[in-house]
Amino acid sequence: MDRRQYLMGAAAGLTGGLAGCLGRAAPRADGGRRESPLVQHGLPPTVCGEDVHEDPGIYAITDPVFGPDWDGLDVEALYLPYNGEFPVEEMTVVSVEHDGVARAYPLTILWHHEIVNDTIAGLPLIVTYCPLCRSGVVAERRVNGEPTTFAVSGLLWKAPAVYEGAAAAQNKTFGAVATGGERTQVTNNGNLVLYDYATRSYWSQILAQGICGPKADTDLTIVPSSVARYDEWLAAHPDGEVLLPPPHSKTVQDVERATE
Repeated sequence: MDRRQYLMGAAAGLTGGLAGCLGRAAPRADGGRRESPLVQHGLPPTVCGEDVHEDPGIYAITDPVFGPDWDGLDVEALYLPYNGEFPVEEMTVVSVEHDGVARAYPLTILWHHEIVNDTIAGLPLIVTYCPLCRSGVVAERRVNGEPTTFAVSGLLWKAPAVYEGAAAAQNKTFGAVATGGERTQVTNNGNLVLYDYATRSYWSQILAQGICGPKADTDLTIVPSSVARYDEWLAAHPDGEVLLPPPHSKTVQDVERATE
């Protein structure tokens, strides 16, 4: 399913909005096109035959920058809770701790970029969020045992409800909204489809599983995470690091422009 069409229909019900798909179609993710049997039970069942969008309008963060907090930072309104209608202290963050390092990833950033490629204390990971499903997943960003980059394909795929429910029950995914710092119910709508640079396989975010290409039916390794209010997280992690929004952190689009 084309993300542009889905988001145009859903935009009226979403606060803050999402960018739609733009531009030309990029080469197909995998010429051989393996697909998981699950694909035929989701929507659309033709997702494996669709192309990665060259310009999806939503750009994964590939060069994240962190600071102790956002104090004194000049932040664009779109990265503030509901465009500044709520105080920064109330925004939800995804918290990840590994080998003595604690990092917070504000949902206000993930809302607009959906994927953050990071390495925390030597562990390559992705922090992901799908605003349409309110679903978050944190996982290792390794494919074939090696770190790789994940990006937004511009496509959506709705997983079979029973599998989405199983993923939530197994704590693969969690629900969250922009403020409050509490978990909420995941909604099974058209869901973010990621692709990896190593094999250009498609991955279901809500299942943390490959659905098309060489890595079809491969599970991502989940990294433990939690959600919290920004102010409460800062109080609990005085030495923690908070993701800074663009232009401090760089995106796929920034990297592509720099190489042109």
